[in-house]
Amino acid sequence: MTRSIFEKYGVPLSLLGILIVVGTITFSIIEGRPLEDSFYYMITVLTTVGFGDITPSTTLGKIHF
Repeated sequence: MTRSIFEKYGVPLSLLGILIVVGTITFSIIEGRPLEDSFYYMITVLTTVGFGDITPSTTLGKIHF
């Protein structure tokens, strides 16, 4: 039987979205950066591009991220 796209990919995409949101907020709080920078950092980390233009500077940030 065929399943809808949401039934097939809904849970993984939802979990990925939650990971991005929680990581963005956590990075913003720990590093004291704007949400835009934190979101950009999370996307580059999750895609393993790692440009290195934004990096954690606090000890907790280095441990957590």
